[in-house]
Amino acid sequence: MLPSDRFRRQHEELFLLAREIDAALEAPAFPGNARAVRRMMARLKGKLLVHSSMENEALYPHLLQHTDSHIRAVAQRLFDEFGSIYDVLAQHHSQWNTVELIEASSSAYARDTRAIFERLKVRMDRENSELYPLADREGALAAEENSRASR
Repeated sequence: MLPSDRFRRQHEELFLLAREIDAALEAPAFPGNARAVRRMMARLKGKLLVHSSMENEALYPHLLQHTDSHIRAVAQRLFDEFGSIYDVLAQHHSQWNTVELIEASSSAYARDTRAIFERLKVRMDRENSELYPLADREGALAAEENSRASR
């Protein structure tokens, strides 16, 4: 198992849930299904909190303190560029805290939600293509070193 497998699986789950929410934002069902959309957003927020906790407490700190300056630079660039997206989603969820608010301004809610999903997708794509390969390589090198040391 690669170090990034769990993160990639979480990204896939988040992406699928975001797609489900995006589909639910389509007329004619929306805003009549605002209660269901709000529940799905709560699930997304919960999954995102778990994912961000794992990334921000384990993966990023490890890579930001790495001895390889390239790994540090990539991790820092991605963290700086996208570090606030999780807070943005939590703020969005707090701002649109009732079904009535969502129903009253359904087009603004859909627009704001989709904008967040786009930023989230960009972050996940960049982590999948830039950050996680570095973590996987680092994990493979560490495993190889541990194997040699135990011989």
